[in-house]
Amino acid sequence: MATRSIFNNTSSAIEQNTLENLITESIQIYGVDNYYLPQTLANSNSLFGEDSGTSSYNIAYPLEMYVKNVDGFEGEGEFVQQFGVEIRDQVTFSVAVNRFNTEVNTTQQKLTINNTFTAGNILRDSGSPQKFGTVVQSADTVTIVKNTSGTFINGAVTDMQDGSTGTISAVESISGVTKPREGDLIWFATTEQLWKIQFVEDESIFYQLGKLLIYDLQCELFESQGELIDTGVSAIDTFGQTVAKGTTFELNAGGSGTFTDGETVYQGDNFGAATMTALVKSFSSSAPSIELYNISAFPAGNAAIKGNTSGANWTVNVLTAAEIEEKEMEQTEADNFQIEETADDLIDFTESNPFGDF
Repeated sequence: MATRSIFNNTSSAIEQNTLENLITESIQIYGVDNYYLPQTLANSNSLFGEDSGTSSYNIAYPLEMYVKNVDGFEGEGEFVQQFGVEIRDQVTFSVAVNRFNTEVNTTQQKLTINNTFTAGNILRDSGSPQKFGTVVQSADTVTIVKNTSGTFINGAVTDMQDGSTGTISAVESISGVTKPREGDLIWFATTEQLWKIQFVEDESIFYQLGKLLIYDLQCELFESQGELIDTGVSAIDTFGQTVAKGTTFELNAGGSGTFTDGETVYQGDNFGAATMTALVKSFSSSAPSIELYNISAFPAGNAAIKGNTSGANWTVNVLTAAEIEEKEMEQTEADNFQIEETADDLIDFTESNPFGDF
């Protein structure tokens, strides 16, 4: 026997849209303004589905979210274990499906412009016909626009709200993300921290009125392994550089120039023909050394490492095979060498008979 057709509980578009609007408005009233950062994989591991060392986060989508943990963070919290203090806080963010589709699941354009513009304003290019787009974010020379009426062209661009202008030198199309993904990041504006999505639950409200309306993003505190975070949002980029896991390399004396924090460095005749690239976390000229992260390849010893913007030029020390292995291990999550070095300070391994003299 079929269900009664006059009682439509699962396919009424009017009722579904009404409930969807109520949920969206509730999150906008009680939620917080966060950012959603999709992950870009450079060398994806097909077995584990990850690429922590050289992956990057290049876009930050503003998106309101509701914090479900009203009594504080969940998880194991802070605890001391045999190798130090660990923080395993967890939090769950709720985001409306329709708002995610509007802000993130949409094709956008990345414009290289010699000016910055206000988010939410509408830009107009100089083409014929002219194209229009809404600014998602704008920093330095990169502006992201959405809801475009066509592909922008190189040339003059005008802000329709305040009249500011700029010149487009490059245009790149960016595909949207169809739904939240494990591995993507959330910038929690309240605590000013990055959180990594561990699981996406899309059935927390189970087909109410026949439609899924909420994504629950179960997150853990982000632990950087050297990923590049370059979104154009200064607070996020500064935090990403601060927590990035770096690897220190000793430099030969006699170099020139000063590397700047966050600068791209490379080895090779020029940047276009670089054999390795990395980002600078810190640099010291007194005891010459450089700390790098987001390293594309292990730097060659006795070869110059150059700053792409500063023009600094220093030579990397030649390393032994054991030192190379140690540096490569530093770029991963493994703590073998750190644990071994700490243990060497605690236990005298030269003692042949710790139980007596004979």
